[in-house]
Amino acid sequence: QLDIINRDRSQTIVVLRCLLNGYKDYKDGNLMDFYNFLVSDLHIKMPMIKRKTIKDFYVNHTYVNAALGVKYGDSNDKHKTIHKSKGEEFDNVFVILKDEDDIEFLLSPDLNGNNAHRVYYVAASRAIKRLFINLPTLSAENRARFEGKPINISHVS
Repeated sequence: QLDIINRDRSQTIVVLRCLLNGYKDYKDGNLMDFYNFLVSDLHIKMPMIKRKTIKDFYVNHTYVNAALGVKYGDSNDKHKTIHKSKGEEFDNVFVILKDEDDIEFLLSPDLNGNNAHRVYYVAASRAIKRLFINLPTLSAENRARFEGKPINISHVS
C-alpha cells in the first residue's frame, strides 16, 4: 500500500500516472467510485468511510463536480486548469491532449456540438504569444493535415 502522506517523489509520479491512466474508470462516476479507485486500484491508505452522512455525500456527488470546485491557489499560479484560466490570458500556454483524436478541435472544430472542442478552444485561446500542444502520438496522416498551416511540429522522445 502507498502511504499518500509519507510518499517520495517516485511514488508521487507512480500515483499521478495511475490517476491519469485510470481516469476513464472514475471520471463519470461519483466520489465513492473515485474513493474505491484510490483504495482498491491504487492501494492508497485512506480512512474508512463509516458515517452515513459522509457515505451519502460521496454517493450523491459526482467526481467531475467535485474536481471542478477544487481551488488550486491564487490567480498568480503558473499552472492552471482550463476551467480556472477562463477569462485570463497568458504569454505562453501549454495544453496537454490525452489522445491524438483530440486534435480535431483544431482541424475540424465543432464548438457548438462538441463540449471537448469548446474546452480545448478555451485553453488554446488563452495564449497571447505562443501555444504549445502536447499529444502522445501524431500519425503521418494527421501531420500532413497540418501542412500549410502556421504550426510548427516538433517531436520529442
